[in-house]
Amino acid sequence: MADDGIEITSGLEFAQPAEKLIPTADKTKRVEAKGVIQPNDLHILGYVKARHYQNTAASFKFTHDSWSAISREVEQQWGDRIKVGWHHTHPGYGIFLSGYDQFIHNNFFNVPGMFALVVDPRAESLGFFQLKAGGIRPCGFFFVR
Repeated sequence: MADDGIEITSGLEFAQPAEKLIPTADKTKRVEAKGVIQPNDLHILGYVKARHYQNTAASFKFTHDSWSAISREVEQQWGDRIKVGWHHTHPGYGIFLSGYDQFIHNNFFNVPGMFALVVDPRAESLGFFQLKAGGIRPCGFFFVR
């Protein structure tokens, strides 16, 4: 058990029910709970940026090169830790999962609990979606400023 009261386990790491806001090493940061945080929601440790993709102003497409590069970087940087989700932007379109987004999630991130983060940088908003209860549902999260 860490000094800050968060229990670290091997493999998947689940956030424990919060009696207080998630601690952060930088006491100048504010932590805000957004939405409803469930006791079994995932704790995200890092991310890998897609570097080979196709996009337009209104679409994003993972390529085979993108998946290969992501898999290599995950293996090098994170070892045996599993991918738990993905993120992308909807500049000016809002926070939702398009039909293509749902296809990606249902086919490549289809383990219960895996998430999708959608960011609308123009509206300065974001939202998480998680595969649970038989579908892709919005879920709460902690935001650190």
